[in-house]
Parts: sequence; C-alpha cells; structure tokens
Amino acid sequence: MERVRLQFWNALGYLSTFLYLLFVLLAGITYAGYLPDALKRHVSSLLQYPFEKILPPQFMWAFFAAAAVFSLYIAVLSDRCRIRWRPAGLEALPAPDGGYLQKVGTLYLRQELDDVLPSVRREAKRFFRQGERHFAANQYQAAASAYLKSINAARTISAHLNLGVCHCYRSAFDRAMENFELSLALARRSKNEKLAAASLCNMGISHRERGKLTDALLVFKQAVGIGGKMNDFISQSCSQGNLGTLFMAEGRPDEALKPWQSVLKGFESTDYRAGLAVALDNVGSVYGMKREYRCALDYHKKALALYRSIGNLPGETQALTNAGLMYLRLGKLRKSLKTNREALRLAGWLNCSSDRARAHGNIGLLYEKKRKLGDALKSMDKALELYERIGNPIGAATQLMAIGGLYGSQGKRAEALKRLGEARAKFVQSGILSSPIESAIERALRQNPYDKSPRKGPREFIQSLFIRRPKKQPAPKAL
Repeated sequence: MERVRLQFWNALGYLSTFLYLLFVLLAGITYAGYLPDALKRHVSSLLQYPFEKILPPQFMWAFFAAAAVFSLYIAVLSDRCRIRWRPAGLEALPAPDGGYLQKVGTLYLRQELDDVLPSVRREAKRFFRQGERHFAANQYQAAASAYLKSINAARTISAHLNLGVCHCYRSAFDRAMENFELSLALARRSKNEKLAAASLCNMGISHRERGKLTDALLVFKQAVGIGGKMNDFISQSCSQGNLGTLFMAEGRPDEALKPWQSVLKGFESTDYRAGLAVALDNVGSVYGMKREYRCALDYHKKALALYRSIGNLPGETQALTNAGLMYLRLGKLRKSLKTNREALRLAGWLNCSSDRARAHGNIGLLYEKKRKLGDALKSMDKALELYERIGNPIGAATQLMAIGGLYGSQGKRAEALKRLGEARAKFVQSGILSSPIESAIERALRQNPYDKSPRKGPREFIQSLFIRRPKKQPAPKAL
C-alpha cells in the first residue's frame, strides 16, 4: 500500500506538470487570438454544445491561465508529498557517526494496541503521536518525554524503539541500549520479526558508539539474517550499511565500499530520500578514507541537499561535518571553517555531543594546518572531552592520535608518546586490529605537513621516541 501511495503522487505530479505546460501554451495562443478552429470543433463535439456559449472568446485565455495555475498548485503539492513521503512502518534514518537507525511509525503501534483496553489505547496513541510530532520537528528531548508517557500507558515495541532513537540523537547510548533491549525482548515475545530486526540494527549502532565492535558485528549479522528471511528491503539495506560502518571504523575502506554501493543502488531505485541521503553520505565518507577527496565531497553535497529538502537536521549536521573535513583535505580552509561552524551550531541546537565532538575535531585539524597550534589543541581537547563524556572510545582514541600528532609536530616527544599510548589502549579495547593502527599512528606523526624528516616504519618510529638526543657538551674554557 505504501508503494501504491508513492506511485500515485509520482503519477499525479507528472500529469499535473504536463497539464500546466499545456494550459500555459493554450493561454498564450488564445490571448494572441490564434486558437485553432479544429480545437473549438473538437471541444464542442465532446460536450455537445457550441464552444462560444461555453466560454466567451474574450475570457478564453483567462480560463486557460487559471487552469495552468491550478495545475501548477497540484504539481507542487504532489512533489512536496513525494519528498516528504516516508514508510508508514519502518523508517531508515541517519545514525550518529554514520549508518542507519530504524524508527517505527504508527502502523505497528495500532497493531500492538489491538488487544488493549480502549481507554489505555487512546492514551498510548495520544502520547505516541505527540512524540511523532516532536520527532518530526527535531525536538528529541520533548519526543523522548512523550514516548516515555506512551510507554507508561502501555508498553509497546514501537515506543521503546523510538525512545531509544531519541536517546541516540542526544548521545545517551547507554539509555538507548536499555530501550533497544526491551524492544527486542517484546518483539521476540510477540514473534514480530521485522521489529526484532530493527531493534538488533539499532543495538548494533549503540554497541559501535560505545566501542564494542565485536558485539556490534554479532547483532548486525543477526539483523541481516532476519531481513533476508523476510525479504524486507529497508531492514536488509540498513543492516548491510551498518556492517559497512564497522569496516570504516576499523580503517578498511575497500571492504566498506562494496556494501555501501549496494545499499546506494537499492535506494536510488526508490523515492525514499532519507535512506538515499544516508547512503550518499556514507559512500562519500568511504571515498574520503580512500583519499579521493573531490569525489567524496560530491557525495556529501548531494546528501546535504537531500537532508535539507526533507528537513532532517541530524543528517544535515553530519553531512556538513563530513563536507567540512573534505574541504580541509582539499586545502579550502575558509570554506571548511564556515561549514564546520555551521555544523557545530546545529549540533549545539540538537544537543548532540557526538556531532559536536566531530566538528570540534575538524576545527582542531584546521587550526593545526594554519599553524595556530594553541587553538588547535583547545579544539582537540574539547572533542576528546565530549567523546569521553559519551563513552565513545574510538572517537576518543582518534582525537588522542590527533593530539599526539600535534605534540609530535612541536617536538614534544614525551607528550606525543603518552597520547599515542592512550590511543592504542583504547583501540585495542575496542577490538580493532593493531597493524592498521600502527600505520595510522605513523601517519599522525610522520606525515604532518610540518615534518620534513624521512619516513620510518611505525615500529622504528615508536622506538625513536625513546631515544634521547645527547646534550651538547659545553665548549672547554680557554686557559
């Protein structure tokens, strides 16, 4: 039924656009007095009435002009409905730091409340719809409060799942995990495979953001399996894309590109703009990891345009942060600073610590490139503080590596070594392989633009941090 509704808006949009162009043409022709007699005879034969009595000649062009305006209104309305269209069941939304979160609409809530007392059903529905309105307005604190009231009226999978999504957008991943676990337990008890897959998919995002990549991989694979059995496009796409984010977190862009390209191809065949925007943004991030910065920037710009067209502020914030990083890599520092500051403003309005941390980290790298090392260290320390506050060890480790690189460029080897040791410990805690991290550590300190010394291997370089240069002996005093 959802696809039929979407196809209806598409067909209506194409038809009304065609009629608008036709009526504009006829209005121009009749205003100039060149309406063909054959057209008049055709209309008269269809209506079995003389054409001049249907519409006086002096008002003909006004009639066609009014019809053109009406057709344009219908075309705009249908296009707006098509852009704002989203599934009545499961929605695919951008997750913090990449990937998909799945949210439930009112369709499943009505099914869950069929066997509940009418008074309880009305109360639960009223608060749930209130939460939906707040969620659509990007007011996640108010939405979380409304969903919680709906849960107090009647415990439903839908309300727990959506409450967890609200907590994710506020970077409260522990509280999000509690709600996703409850929604999974309820879904399994009621044998609702689709909502069980959505709960698993969201649980994987929470595991990933807390640095538990092994647990995330486990639940993502379960979600992929359930989605494959149901042959559900959104469930499969979200789970495959989220698997790709794990490869990105481990620094393996070549392995991440394949699932994301598959997801992108699938969403390009639909008109679901939120899902398509997430895929475009994440494909851009993969190309950024592969150092194809211009290609990555093109993808981020497309994602940003789609997010703005549907009014999704979390997605817009992420796309701005990603685009700001690509501008930085391309050397467009002024554009990068403007983009990251806009992302920081939106993240502050949304109260999303994860996006604020990413924007602060990007601004720190920008100041480092401009040789404003004090400002760079201040921004990186702020990003590190935010990542540690929300319990994201991978983000904290990435910032520690950046801070270590900053100290290394200043020749402060002891501080650099301390930060790198902390970064390695957090990466190992998250289950990320050590060899890519060694290479990343080398790049952080050896491939900065201010270090002109010859490259060394990661092990040799780490060892060189311990070697103290001999102090210069004072010149012997003259006798």
